[in-house]
Amino acid sequence: MMADTLSFKTMMRKYLGLCGLIILLTGCMADAEQPTLDESQSATRLQPKSALQSTVEFEPPKREDSTTQSQAQARSKAQAERVEAKRARAEKAQIEKAQARKAQAEQTQTRTAKTESKPKSRDVNRSRDADKPSKDNYTLSAKSRSDTSNQEFSKPEQKTIVFNENFEGYKAGKSWLKIKQSKVIQNCPLTQSKCLSVAYKPTRYGSFRTYAREKIIPDDHYILSYDIFFKDNFEFVKGGKLPGLGPMFTAEGCSNVTKRSWGVRPMWRGRGKAQAYFYGQRRKWGCGKGEVSELSAFEPNIWQKVELEVKLNSKPNSKDGFIILRVDGKEISKNENLRIRGRTDGITDIHYFYFSSFFGGKDRSWAPSRTQHIMFDNFLISEV
Repeated sequence: MMADTLSFKTMMRKYLGLCGLIILLTGCMADAEQPTLDESQSATRLQPKSALQSTVEFEPPKREDSTTQSQAQARSKAQAERVEAKRARAEKAQIEKAQARKAQAEQTQTRTAKTESKPKSRDVNRSRDADKPSKDNYTLSAKSRSDTSNQEFSKPEQKTIVFNENFEGYKAGKSWLKIKQSKVIQNCPLTQSKCLSVAYKPTRYGSFRTYAREKIIPDDHYILSYDIFFKDNFEFVKGGKLPGLGPMFTAEGCSNVTKRSWGVRPMWRGRGKAQAYFYGQRRKWGCGKGEVSELSAFEPNIWQKVELEVKLNSKPNSKDGFIILRVDGKEISKNENLRIRGRTDGITDIHYFYFSSFFGGKDRSWAPSRTQHIMFDNFLISEV
């Protein structure tokens, strides 16, 4: 019995020892399955903070799509081309302006030289060639040509020229100052030079009206002169207006009297008579007035010289103004002691060469039977 008890205890000790061995082996195997995790955790714990941040925060740069890059390059190229084109246009515009200024200066010099070489006065030797007929051979009226053929007409001394046009710088067929029914023509009658031809088409009020203004240096005393040629068989009818002078606000058409407005134009009248027609501060029914020549002053088919001298009154209420019209140097119409303007400030000075020419008139009785033509040349405005 004692022996059985000892053997039982021995067996139990062996069993318990075996169980402990099994448990120990099982734990070791569990520890052997997690060595990598422990190493990584320990490695992570051992890494410095900056290394961790760089590892976590670093991201590789994103690559743009190839299409987006090409579009951006195209936009940049287009922008550069636009800038270059704008710069090229600016340079071209500057070059063109410089060339235009140079051409204008050359044209002005050419006109001045031609004007100086082209006589303006009605002297005997006006023609370019001795064997060619000239305007001067036809300037004197039939009533005075015989006794004044070798006489030089006396006229006021001319000083500074403020306007000058002889049409030599214009192309034939072009209009002048955008005047309708006008054109520059080559080989004008008797002179073979250029001049301006204006057509006057009949209307129920007289004829089609031409109108233009050219700015000049303001002053209170000027002489306007030009050559005029009424074409053969010209119908004078009752009369018509010719180019003259005016202020900033020109009076016309039987308008109401105002202190700042006035106007002066020559007129041809029936049978070729002449008149210095003006709108002053005293006029009946608002229409113009002026002395009319007793005899014919204008004749068809010859060149004649018209001179219009205008001196404005010096004070608003003074009557020291005057207007004189000369044809071929002869005084045709003289109007003195005039109160032409009601104000003497700058706007009432002579500001414009005033090209206003037509038959009439306010009704059909002023109209010609067919289209008429007048030619103009050598416009000149000068100080006195």
